[in-house]
This record gives sequence, C-alpha cells and structure tokens, in this order.
Amino acid sequence: MNTSVARDIEDLLIIYTRALELSVNGRRNPQRDYNNRNVMYPLFCRIIGFLNKSCSKVFKTLDELKEESAFLASPLICFSNAQKEVKEEIVNTVIDSMGKDGEKCQVLIVSGSAGTGKTVITSSIFFDLCDRGINTKLIVNNKELKKTYNLQSNVRSLSTNGKRINAVLHADKYIKMTRDGQQDSVVLVDEAHLLFSEKYMNTIKVSQLQGLTKNCKVLVLMLDPDQYVKSSTMWDDELTTDNIEKKFQDFLGDSVEVKYLLNLNEQFRMNCSKVTIDWIKSIPSNGISQITPFPYNDGSYSYSTLKDSEGKRVTAHVVTEKNKNGEVIYEIRIYEEWESLAKDIEALKESQNPSVLIASYCWKQECNDPTNPILTDGDYKLFWHKTGGKNTGNNGIWTLADSMKSNDDKKAFEVGSFHDIQGFDLNYAGVILGKSIIYDPSVNSIRFMLGRSSRKEEGRRDLKESDNWEKLIKNEIGILLTRGMKGLFVYAIDDEIREKLKNAVKQYYVDDNSVDH
Repeated sequence: MNTSVARDIEDLLIIYTRALELSVNGRRNPQRDYNNRNVMYPLFCRIIGFLNKSCSKVFKTLDELKEESAFLASPLICFSNAQKEVKEEIVNTVIDSMGKDGEKCQVLIVSGSAGTGKTVITSSIFFDLCDRGINTKLIVNNKELKKTYNLQSNVRSLSTNGKRINAVLHADKYIKMTRDGQQDSVVLVDEAHLLFSEKYMNTIKVSQLQGLTKNCKVLVLMLDPDQYVKSSTMWDDELTTDNIEKKFQDFLGDSVEVKYLLNLNEQFRMNCSKVTIDWIKSIPSNGISQITPFPYNDGSYSYSTLKDSEGKRVTAHVVTEKNKNGEVIYEIRIYEEWESLAKDIEALKESQNPSVLIASYCWKQECNDPTNPILTDGDYKLFWHKTGGKNTGNNGIWTLADSMKSNDDKKAFEVGSFHDIQGFDLNYAGVILGKSIIYDPSVNSIRFMLGRSSRKEEGRRDLKESDNWEKLIKNEIGILLTRGMKGLFVYAIDDEIREKLKNAVKQYYVDDNSVDH
C-alpha cells in the first residue's frame, strides 16, 4: 500500500510540475485501486503546501492553479460524492464493454447546469481511460475549450507506442475520420449541447449526434439543457430530467441503448450562497423574466457604492457576500456606465485575476475592426473581438487566454461573446447586456427583441415565428451571468433594465457606507 501511495503521489507531482512548466518528464505510472487510497491526496496537498511555503514564487498553491484556465481540465481537482459515483459508473460501463463485439452502442448522459463540474468529470474520465490504454476520443465543439484540453494532453504527454495521440477533436473531424469503419472504444463529448441535433452537416448528411454513435462502443454526453444557444442544436421540445432519456432514444433509434445517469446540481464555480445564485439565474429565467429585489436575508450581505476618482459620482452599486469569518467571497456590481466596468475588469487583469469583458451578441460582426467601435463614450472605445490589437494573439485571432492579459491602451477595450466563454470559469465576469434586451413596463418584465441582435439565425422566418428564439437568447444571457467564480459585474445598455437592476440591489438595504473608487 505504501508503495502504491508513493507512486500515485509521484504521478501527481509529475502532473503538477509539468503544469508549472518546471518539468519535461512524461513517464507516468498511475496506480489502480488499493486499500487506503484515500490517504494519498491529502498527503499530496501537504507536500504542495510545503513546497509553496519554501518557495512561493516557483511553487503555486492548488488554489492559485485553480485560477489558470488549464486547471479546468486538470486531474488535480477533488470530486464530490456525486461526481465520484457518476465517474465510477461510466468507467465501469466502459470496462464491461471491452471485448464485446456486435452489441449496441451505449449512450450515457449526464446533465447539469453551468458550474456543476461536467468538464471536470469529463477530463478525469478521459485521462483515466487513456492511462488504462483504452482507445478514447474526446469531442469538443468549443475551440477555446479544445485548446485547454490539448494543453492538458501535452501536460499528461498522452501517447501510445511512442506516438502522440490526437485524441481531442471537433465532432465533424472525428466523424469524417471514422466513416470507413474505424472504431474507438469510447467517445466522450464535453459541452454536448453544442452538437448539431438536426441533419445539419452537408458533407455527411447526418447529425453530429447520430454520426458519433456509428463507430464507438460507448458514447458519453455531458450537457446542459439551458445552454442550447443555436437553432441547429435546439430540440423541438424542451429537454428535462424526466424526458431526456426517451427523447435521445427516439432520436437515435434502436441501434443504440440510451441511459440517463444523473443530473448534477451542486454548484462548484460560483463561490457564493444558493440565495445569490438563484437571484442571478432568475434574471434570464425560463418563465416571465422579472428583476426582483436582492434578498438580503441575513448579515452575510451588505450594500455599498463605488465612486469615481474624485469621490463625487457613483459608478456602481455593490452587493458583497461574506463568509462566517467575515471574508468577502462574492461581489455583484451594477454599473452606471460601461467604461467604468471595462476599467475595473482591466484593473483586475493587471492584478493577475483572470477576468474578461463579455457581452450579449447584439452588434454586427463587421464592427470587429479598430476603426469601428461598437460603443464609445468620449475617448473610451469598446471593440468586438478579433480587432487585431494586443489581445488577439500572434495570428490576429481573439483568444480567451489573450483576453485575460492587460491592455496597453487604457481607453480601448475588447469584448467577447458566449461563443468564447462557454464552458469556462473566470474570477470575475464583466457582462454587458446589449440592445436586444429591454424592459417592458407594460408587463413588468424583460423582453428580448429579435431585430436588435446580430445573430445569423435572426433572419430565419421559422425562428421568428417560433418560441425558440427567446429561449436561445435567455440561455445566452444565463451563460454570461454564471461565468464568475468570485464576482459578477453588469452594465445594461437599456436604461430601464439598468435602473431596475440598480434598485433591486439597494431596495431593501439602507446603508450610507460607500467605497471610493
């Protein structure tokens, strides 16, 4: 047992040092199940604590690593009991399927809202199966998330017979590669709500979802029914925990066997109470979207304001949540002006806090050049991504990692969309609610205006005549509002929504305290 513990700790230290770019050693020897395996990880954490204490500039703590985008897909993350159980069931199903030819493809589905650990589980299963020598592919239709998985693949030095494994793929590429009958044991799909559910692929004439079942023994789908944001991925009827297994079975047919495993409901991303999470999620709710007063139900919450450098003008209204030790764990800020929001996000970048400015998709893509900002206020300008500035990387393409770097120009800011951020964690999310989201006083609720969005689907008459479009925009806003682990900063273009949000955070709280800014 002691030898197994030592080897597993050595294995995690290899992963840890490669993540810090301190080692190029790729030889790993992970151990399998053994007695008292539960003592291994606490010992590893103590070793990391000792290393950090001896030289903090070189050895980051695990909490510091959590702020790196690559940590999202890292095997160093601890699991909850529910996550452990669902991983164990999936791995056991895969092992049981080995050596069995001619059986139906087994489709295993796990659902969960944003921040419940779907990517963490997918990553852990992927690397576990690869370590066992099981032929496994990971499908990711999100370019930014694919980069993160590829980074972890490099850290883990995935290879077989001395050759690098090309194991992280877009769905289209995988289906084209396997049309000739090549079969993989397992296909894992992270962010499975990004798969085309209709016959949408011209070259293959089959949906991505159907295509993935053709050449694997086990297909694992991690999805969130509230993150469908494109008409090509949207189902005719809303997916729920009650109907998801039947709808997938009916869609895929008798050639596969569908099993719905679990809905993950424990929140791991947003470091705040359920009260705060529920209030944020209520803004783009699936029913009538109303902005309700923030529920200051105990002494954990306080209200304050931020002011400009002269201390005269209020720039933001702030809800602060503290834990039992009096430490700030989460902040909600409602801004009076977008440039103050942009400057605060920029300041967080400079202090090494992974933070990004993101917006609803309400401006045309031809605005993505340095001469055509989407918002201006005096000398301050906001540009859509891919502007060719500093934050666009060497190839001129906007990336999430580059967007977290501070900008030299303190009056020009870049903003991304849900396309860039879906599936990712940030310390602080700066969200601009654009012109397609308005407040209608006649019904006392938020409304979504089709004609004010730049989304390509807007021009399709079938969507304008259906209920799907409103659902898609609500899902989009929900994705933006739930990215921040430590805070959510919001500015609304619509005056009435901005006023409603401002009043919501201060309506039932009276406090003269303010923070100069």
